[in-house]
Amino acid sequence: MISRALSLALCLRSFFNEDHTVGNTLRYMLNKKPEVSFVGYSVPHPAEPKMNVRLQTTGPPATDVLLDALSTVHSVGEHVLTTFDAAVEEYRRTQAAVDAR
Repeated sequence: MISRALSLALCLRSFFNEDHTVGNTLRYMLNKKPEVSFVGYSVPHPAEPKMNVRLQTTGPPATDVLLDALSTVHSVGEHVLTTFDAAVEEYRRTQAAVDAR
C-alpha cells in the first residue's frame, strides 16, 4: 500500500483533446523544476484524443507542482501570442509606410 506521503508525491492525470504538443511542452516545464524526480507522458493512440501524464515529486504535492507548471505553460503561450501580434502589427506598419512612398 502507498503511504499518504507517497500518494501526495505521485500524480497520474489524463488530459482529453490534447496531444504531443502540450505533452512535450508540459514535460519540459516540469523537468526544469528541482522538486520533480520523474515526469513522463504518453498518447495511447493517435486516434484517441487523450494524453496521460505521470509526475513524481521529492517534496511538495505533485498536484501543486503540476498546476504551477500548467500556469507557466499558459503564461509562456500568452507571451508568445503577444509578441507575435506585436511583430505582425509592426510589419504591417512598415509595409504601409513602404507602400505609401
